[in-house]
Amino acid sequence: MPPRICARCVLSDNIPGVSIGDDGLCTLCAEARRRPEQAPPEGAQGEARFLAALKPRTRGSDYDCLCLYSGGKDSTFMLYVLARTLKLRVLALTLDNWFISPQTFTNIRTTLQRLETVDHILLKPSWNLVQKSFRAGFSFEPGTAMGEKAFLVGHACLSCFGLITAHAGRLAIEKRIRNIVAGTTPGQMRQKSLRDLNARYSSATAAFRGITLPLMQTLGRGDPELRSLFRVKWRELLWIPRLNMVPFYEHVRYDERLVLETVERELAWVRPRDTDSCSTNCQLNALGIYVHRKKYGVSPYAIPLAHDVRMGLLSRDEALAALNGELNPRIVAHVAQRLGVAQSLVPELLAADPDGSTLPADRSNPAGSGA
Repeated sequence: MPPRICARCVLSDNIPGVSIGDDGLCTLCAEARRRPEQAPPEGAQGEARFLAALKPRTRGSDYDCLCLYSGGKDSTFMLYVLARTLKLRVLALTLDNWFISPQTFTNIRTTLQRLETVDHILLKPSWNLVQKSFRAGFSFEPGTAMGEKAFLVGHACLSCFGLITAHAGRLAIEKRIRNIVAGTTPGQMRQKSLRDLNARYSSATAAFRGITLPLMQTLGRGDPELRSLFRVKWRELLWIPRLNMVPFYEHVRYDERLVLETVERELAWVRPRDTDSCSTNCQLNALGIYVHRKKYGVSPYAIPLAHDVRMGLLSRDEALAALNGELNPRIVAHVAQRLGVAQSLVPELLAADPDGSTLPADRSNPAGSGA
């Protein structure tokens, strides 16, 4: 039988720990009726709450925060508020994972020009390191500790978040920046257990220690190059407890319409046409969604989007549209081929269209121009 979907959110009963009652509600929605979770406040009230979550600038540091800036709509709006509205001294860090949409690079350049005061670092790890990291992420199997985390976060996003936070942590320590600000929505990166979806990390810092550090340790075993990146040195161990991970949208209410209107009007941001319905910056995400759907029968965004629906941050129809958005099979196969995992992860796409699995040549696209 096809899975049943909750009548209130978007969770389906093929997700471990989820069942649908006779009233059509999933276990989490039934619990939310008894103990509703408060959405972050809007506007100035949310911004004040965000500022209160920041640690004071460290002596000798030039920056109030390190902003994880992907170039997507959410992180672009976040950077706009940090720099333009709150007048913070910001260092923005962008990870180029070799699969960033060409339009995203244009959006980043335009945004930084218009904001004027933001210092920016564009980090591009070696192709060899990126390939190994994502191959490892896609290899995590159900029933294992890292396989559970990959189910909750997504195989592609788990490795990507590991890369960006590993580099961000080191950069923050080097620059003596205590606050690392992320643009994850309230439903992302906080789920603690696949066996109990009501269990959530108490803070983003706790989630970093519970998700990213184990990932870094796992990836660092057995490979000298990955070990050199993910090994935590003793001086860093002393500083890690001082780092403060602050998810912007857990303090300032997320409103997708406001986000899009603001970045398009103020920063001339343009939505890429070569990404999926859940990403506005990265082509790799399409492969992550495809593999997740194929492996588990559900999108990796089902759990976080369901959480945001329960909080009233978006409608059920909006979440369903994002979850069920079509994926471009040529982009999925192209990304899988570049990573060297097409035969193991998407052989059916190669068999269905062996001559169309490579995107048209685009010299502005790092993923399409060779490693």
